[in-house]
Amino acid sequence: MLDWMIMENRPYIIAGPCSAETKEQLFKVADCLLELGIKNMRAGLWKPRSRPDSFEGVGSEGLPWLKELKSKGILPHTEVILPEHVKLCLDSGIEHLWLGARTTTNPFLVDQLAQNMNNQVKVVLVKNPIAPDIKLWLGAIERVQKYNPDALVIALHRGFSTYSSGKFRNDPLWDMVFRLRELRPDLTFLSDPSHIAGQAKLISNISQFALDLGINGLFLEIHPDPSKALSDAKQQINLEEFKSLVKQLHVKSLVSQKNLEELEKLRTQVDEIDLKLIKSLKERTDIIREISKLKKDHDLQIFSYERYTESLASRVELAKSYELDPKVVEDIYRLIHSYSVDLQS
Repeated sequence: MLDWMIMENRPYIIAGPCSAETKEQLFKVADCLLELGIKNMRAGLWKPRSRPDSFEGVGSEGLPWLKELKSKGILPHTEVILPEHVKLCLDSGIEHLWLGARTTTNPFLVDQLAQNMNNQVKVVLVKNPIAPDIKLWLGAIERVQKYNPDALVIALHRGFSTYSSGKFRNDPLWDMVFRLRELRPDLTFLSDPSHIAGQAKLISNISQFALDLGINGLFLEIHPDPSKALSDAKQQINLEEFKSLVKQLHVKSLVSQKNLEELEKLRTQVDEIDLKLIKSLKERTDIIREISKLKKDHDLQIFSYERYTESLASRVELAKSYELDPKVVEDIYRLIHSYSVDLQS
């Protein structure tokens, strides 16, 4: 098992550059981590990039650097994409690996990687797939565990690519974490604020929010000089910013008896409002069924684009007038409308 607390009231952290670029870069980061009492470091050697002319990592050239880091007391973690990457890592004594979001989408590839680990790995982090598919994420975790029963397999939440990512690079969809925890309460969960944010300025808030949701720790991208980073420059923070972040982060206590009574009163109010919402949705659904029958009786199209866009715009404006997040209201309305269309189909 992992030692979750590196110091009193501090979270477990794995941090390092998006890509291992030079030995000097890695050792600067390592010195920073050790100063903070952190021994787990991330460093990508093979980088699956969207465009072919992008920096795709130093590859096996960086393995001796990672091996040398171990002599400093650092536990290096790196991403494996192909079965030969696993063999190269194990031959170099690198026993902490992770599977990326693109890899997790391919069950056959995950199976090959898991088999090649041959129960010789200590830790495997499995990132959520690009799309919000809970079965695909769980399946990848189960495949790794099947062939590596002695390894600690961690669910790594990095957000999802959706049409509504908004201000984030990847939509957090925190509910996906809750759903996976319901299915597998035994799993350890880490969050990757760097890939969720896509912007360095958002890292701090997302990191603390993830901890406030009960996620066990963080997987962060840091760099001696992010402006010169060869990959993910915008979402990496420099070493001084990282030191400041670590000092600010803290694991908050759970509900205590002292504040329980007041909290329960407010929760009861929320339950009552939720009941009203469900009743309203039921009333709306009944009306949609009447509309559906009317359209069928008069041979009318199910979907009216003009009506939909006007309704969507009016709901968003109404949200603003009530000082609600218009993006959240838009997402809710789109979901309700999608359900309404399904009812009529």
